[in-house]
Amino acid sequence: MKRCIVIVCSLLLILSFTASALADRSTPLIIDHTCTDLSQIPSEWIDRAKELTLHYAHTSHGSQIISGINNLESLDAFFSVTVRTSGSEGLPSIEDPPALRVYDGNPPETYITPEDYWNGESGIERTRAVAATGHYLFSMWSWCGQVSGGTETYIQNYLDTLDQLQTEFPDMEFIYMTGHLDGSGSTGTLHRNNERIREYCRANNKILFDFADIERYTPDGMDLLDSGADDACNYDGGNWAQEWCADEDNQGSDLCDACSCAHSQALNCNQKARAFWWMMARLAGWGACIDAPTELAAQGDSRLGQITLTWTAPSGAPQADTLIVHRRVDNGQWDTAFAVISSGNTYVDTGLDPGTYAYRVIAHLNDNGEGIPCDSATSNTASATLAGADSDGDGIPDAQDQCPDDVSKSEAGQCGCGTPDTDSDGDQTADCLDLCPNDPGKIEPGECGCGFADTDSDGDQTSDCLDLCPQDPLKIDPGQCGCGTVESDPCNSGPLQPALISPTDGATDVGLTPPLNAGPFEDPDAADTHAVTTWQISTTDDFSNLVLDIDSDDDLTSLMVADPLTAETTYYWRVRYTDSRGESSTWSTPCAFTTTGDNTSQDMEPASSLTGEEDDDDFDWDNITCFIGTLVYY
Repeated sequence: MKRCIVIVCSLLLILSFTASALADRSTPLIIDHTCTDLSQIPSEWIDRAKELTLHYAHTSHGSQIISGINNLESLDAFFSVTVRTSGSEGLPSIEDPPALRVYDGNPPETYITPEDYWNGESGIERTRAVAATGHYLFSMWSWCGQVSGGTETYIQNYLDTLDQLQTEFPDMEFIYMTGHLDGSGSTGTLHRNNERIREYCRANNKILFDFADIERYTPDGMDLLDSGADDACNYDGGNWAQEWCADEDNQGSDLCDACSCAHSQALNCNQKARAFWWMMARLAGWGACIDAPTELAAQGDSRLGQITLTWTAPSGAPQADTLIVHRRVDNGQWDTAFAVISSGNTYVDTGLDPGTYAYRVIAHLNDNGEGIPCDSATSNTASATLAGADSDGDGIPDAQDQCPDDVSKSEAGQCGCGTPDTDSDGDQTADCLDLCPNDPGKIEPGECGCGFADTDSDGDQTSDCLDLCPQDPLKIDPGQCGCGTVESDPCNSGPLQPALISPTDGATDVGLTPPLNAGPFEDPDAADTHAVTTWQISTTDDFSNLVLDIDSDDDLTSLMVADPLTAETTYYWRVRYTDSRGESSTWSTPCAFTTTGDNTSQDMEPASSLTGEEDDDDFDWDNITCFIGTLVYY
C-alpha cells in the first residue's frame, strides 16, 4: 500500500500542481494523506521552504500541526522551524542557519475561533490588519468542531470570506482547511461539509490542507472513515494509532515518537507535520514542470519613461515555450497576463507614467509530456520607481518641481523661479525683497536709510537721525529756547528745584495731620511767578503708593494734611513748583518721616521765618534740599 501511495502522490506532482507562492495559481494544491513521505522532497526545496513566512491562527485542534513540526525538528534539525506565539503581531527573528518562520495568533489573542478570523467584521478586520503588514506570504486558519454542525450557508460564508480576503491581499495567499473527524463517517454532516470545501478548492485553484483526510487513513493507507474514525484516532475496533505503533513492524518508526498532541495521538500530529512540510515545499516551487527564471532585476529610466527587466533563464531541460511577465503598479493588483514573450532573458516596458512598478516572470510549457500545459514557479519579484520627466535635471520630477526649468530650485521661494533666494544679511528676507540687503536690522531704508536704525528715543514719531532734540518728545529742533524747554517769548527756563523744610528727613513722632512746609519759589526768569505746587505723600520711596496727591494754586509753600495719616507709619513726601507760564521744576529731593503712635503731638502752624515768607533775603535756600533742625512754632 505504501508503494501505491507514493506513486499516486508522484503522479499528482506531475499532472496536477503548479508551484506558486502567489494568489494567481492556475491549479489547486491539495495536501492530504498522500503527501507525508518527506523522503520524496529534494533537500533544496526544504531549504527554499525555509525562506517562506506563515501566519497561522487556530484553536486547540490546530495546535496539532505546531506540536508535530516542533517534534519533527527535535528528531531532525534539517526541518528547522521557529514559531512565535503571541497576542501581538510579528514574526520570530531570522535564524542562522535559516528556519521556517511562523507567527501563531491573530491579535490580540492566540486562541482563534471563527469569530476571531473570518466570521464577522471584527475578526475579518483583525485578519486584515495582519495581512496589511506585508510580513507574510501565507495565512492559514484551522477549524475546531464547527464543521460538524455547520450549515451550508455557514460553510459557504467561510469560503467566500477567505476568497474576498484573497482579493484584497493578492500578495498573501490564504490556505483553506477541512474540519477534524468526529466519527460520523461518510454520511454525516461533517463529511458533507468537508466535501463542499474540497470541491470549492479544486474548482477555484485554492490551497487546501485536508486535515480530515490525513486523520482518516493509517500510514499504510487503510481508510477508516466509515469505521467510526475520529480525531483521537479511535475507530470501531479500538485506536488505530496505538495499534499501528504497537505493531512490531513499526517499532522504531519516528511517526510514533512521543509528543503532546491535543485531543489525539502523537502519530496524528507527526503525520500532519510531514504533510505541512510537503505543503511548504510545494509552495516554495517544488514539483513544477519546469524551473523558474531566477535573478530577476528591474532598472528604471525616468527620463525615457521605461523599465528594463533582465533575468537568468532556466538552464536545464525542458526549455520554456514562452515566458509570462506579471506586472503590478503602485501596489495594486497583479496583472498576470501583462506580457508574453517567446524567448530570451530581457524585456523593456515602455511608455510608463511616474510610479512604482513590480514584476515577476514565469516559464511556461505548452506540453509537459502528457499533453498538459504547465507553468514554473514564479521568479523573485523585482521593482523600480519612475520619477517622471525632469526638465532641469535636478533629480526632482517635473510633476513635483515648482521650478522645473531651474536646476537650483524646486520651490518658487521668496524670489520665484530663476532667481536665487540669497539672504546676504541673514534677516530671513531674501535680497530680491530686501531694500537693505546688507543691513540685518532693516528691509527698507525708512527715515534714516540702510545701515542706520530708525530709533525714536523720545517717542515723538521722528527718528533720532532726524530729531535734533532726540530726548524731548515736544520738540524736533532746539528753537530759540533749546531742547527740553517749551518755546515762549521770552524763553521760559522753569523754576529751580524746591527744598523741603518740614517734616525734616528722618523726623519721628510726627502728628497724623502734619503741616508740610517747602522753601521759597525761585525762577531764573524774574518775571515768572509761582502758580501751582504739586504736593505728594507716599508709603513707598518710589511714590508708587500715593496717599496724598494735590495740585494747589493756594497752598504754594505750606499745606496742612487734612485726612489723618496712619499712626506709627513711615511716609515719604515731595513737591514740585510750576511757574506762571506752565513750566514745572524737577521734583524736590524726598524726605521721610514717621507718624506718632499716641496721637498726642500738636500739629502747629509753622513760624513765618522758616517758610521764607519774611526776612528770606538772609537765608541761603540754595544749599537746602531737605531741612534738618529745630522748628519754632508760635
